[in-house]
Amino acid sequence: MKKRLWIIVLTIGWSQLTTAYASFKLTFPQGHYDPQYFRVQGNMAGFLPDLMRHFANDSGIEFEMASTPIKRNARLLENGQVDFILPSNPAWADNPSGRLHFSDAILISRSGFVRRSESAGKPFEIVATVAGYTLPELNSPYSEFPYQLIETIDTDASLGMLKAGRVDTVYAHLDFVRKWLELNKLKHYLIFEKDAGYDNYSYHLATIEYPEILQMFNLWMQDNKTLIDKLRRRYSVGTESLL
Repeated sequence: MKKRLWIIVLTIGWSQLTTAYASFKLTFPQGHYDPQYFRVQGNMAGFLPDLMRHFANDSGIEFEMASTPIKRNARLLENGQVDFILPSNPAWADNPSGRLHFSDAILISRSGFVRRSESAGKPFEIVATVAGYTLPELNSPYSEFPYQLIETIDTDASLGMLKAGRVDTVYAHLDFVRKWLELNKLKHYLIFEKDAGYDNYSYHLATIEYPEILQMFNLWMQDNKTLIDKLRRRYSVGTESLL
């Protein structure tokens, strides 16, 4: 694997990558998004940071990982204040100038509506979601009833409102919901309203200035599918059923 990486490095010129920076700045959305990404004692943890550390170790490329509010990530990248953002997606609002380059898909993450079992099939009244998320159009009959939308800082805050009875529904990535249920020992507390509508989002590493590193990352992912699958299972990320 390292041989393949070094062939690319020699082709593009390693000095072009390392002269300007001792390391590259990589930022994630701020908030607790366990198991995909979150902060522990000031350090990024979870599936995506762990994956990037494996890539860094194999390639010799150093990443300085941090987190910023989700709505600032693309702006920081556009302004040259960070070098990479993760996760990103060509269909999201991260790319207003059309200058972003994207890696191959790293992960498919399903987002949908969850609520208490006693609310199953009922119209939505108050829905909580993370500020910056775009909700899908509702399927019938859910689409026939308007609802109030409340934005929160992260999924934990949304689910806390649901538990407190302040909202009846939460729209979130199901990986985060599954982890929250596990940590709070509430295995059968929520249901996934699949019929209301959901989205499957592919996660990509994005940059403006360093598409050559994305090429290296894509090759690394191709050569390390077994490792990546192992990490997915370890962190329980992906599109497997919620309950």
